[in-house]
Amino acid sequence: MLPIAGILLHVLSDQPTAYTEWFYELDLPGAFHAGIMRRVILSLPNCESRRPDQTLILSDTHDTGDGLAGDKLISAMIGDGWTMVHLPYGGEVKVDMAKACPLDKGWRAWWIDPKDGSRRLATAGEKLPERRSPTGREFVAPSGGSKENDWLLLVEQVWELATAI
Repeated sequence: MLPIAGILLHVLSDQPTAYTEWFYELDLPGAFHAGIMRRVILSLPNCESRRPDQTLILSDTHDTGDGLAGDKLISAMIGDGWTMVHLPYGGEVKVDMAKACPLDKGWRAWWIDPKDGSRRLATAGEKLPERRSPTGREFVAPSGGSKENDWLLLVEQVWELATAI
């Protein structure tokens, strides 16, 4: 049973509270976005090889060091042949391409909108020189500035880059 304060908060506000029943939470937009992000990750080759790796990000991740970065934390994970970075407020990120693409192959980057799963090509790059110093590549999300503008950056290694004729 909800305490009186919880009932008033729930009735007077259409925002979820700590007293909202879990089954109402399933219909909130964030629940659908999480499902889309899950399907995107599971569609990647070798998705079971994924692991978190914050060292891929050379720019500020908004990590406070005490585990309280909250919803602004820029996070990264790497798998066999791909790297993914989540930018919760859009904006820009600098990625260590030597770690993101350890093989001497070409690469392609995509922006994925977690609200609907759509992709747009961010850029494609040349083969990375062997044994180069860790240098980053700057990526700028299509939109940013608020938590409604989060984006996933997918950098994938490609065996051959198509050349324009």
